[in-house]
Amino acid sequence: MVTRVFTIYQLVYLIVYNLSKMIHTFNVKLILIPNLFDMFIQDQIDINEAKSLIKEIVDAILILSRRNNVLFITSILLNNLLSISDLYYKTLLPLFNKSIEIIQSKSSERFIMKIDEKFCNYVTNYVTNNRKYFISKNDLLIVSKISR
Repeated sequence: MVTRVFTIYQLVYLIVYNLSKMIHTFNVKLILIPNLFDMFIQDQIDINEAKSLIKEIVDAILILSRRNNVLFITSILLNNLLSISDLYYKTLLPLFNKSIEIIQSKSSERFIMKIDEKFCNYVTNYVTNNRKYFISKNDLLIVSKISR
């Protein structure tokens, strides 16, 4: 199932009020939201209003993922987020157990792929595993055809 929204307010309404019904109706197990905060940049929303709307989105995602055992995947283009990138980092990224950050080196055709994993350890609460990998631009752009 594919759903498209055109404004920030439609996005918030979809996630907060309609997504639960859709999950149950269609037995959804994976929700993919590409470039989650792109509309916040396009609409040039006030920072205080953005904080409020992001909190609504974050709270809804937490509730939906825990109640329904749904996997949420999203992408965030931080290089476009200028002044509010800290807001997104602080509110959204801590929600996810795993994150992949891809950083292009300014001096070469290589990328740094930073993978952060958090997992629950009953002795120390949360353990974070940070790993960095170097990958070439060509390797990142290669998509192989799956043979059947």
